Amino acid sequence: CPERAPYDRIMATCALRSVPKEWLGQCRPGARVLTPLSTGLLMLAVRDAGHAEGRFLHTPAYFVALRGDGAGAVPRQHVGGLPRRALGDELFRFLLTLTAGALDPQEALALWEREGRPERDRFGVTVSGGREWAWLDDPEGPYVWALD
Repeated sequence: CPERAPYDRIMATCALRSVPKEWLGQCRPGARVLTPLSTGLLMLAVRDAGHAEGRFLHTPAYFVALRGDGAGAVPRQHVGGLPRRALGDELFRFLLTLTAGALDPQEALALWEREGRPERDRFGVTVSGGREWAWLDDPEGPYVWALD
């Protein structure tokens, strides 16, 4: 509800593929945004209308996708050839959905194994300068993926 802004908290209860940039403009500096993204809960700290950053909480989260414009839909990927143990691992499936369209499933598997099967809270998201990207460990690389 833009006319009631600015907010100090926004909490979404439907899954999204990316953070709506309009939300940042409706938040006061220091606000928190909690939103389901991929199969995790993302907690962003808003610096200003053009920048927010944060990490995923440790716990998994499964929410119904946002309806209407397909914003919550995860692109389907061909995962043939991936080991069953990986496909059965909830944290690997989190990485697959977070990087859908940016990383090939085989590349995602190689990254997941190389980085020691990272927990969800090692991942984060930055929204800045009209761009939005997910990252592992550090928002400035080497592992970053565009979300928009």
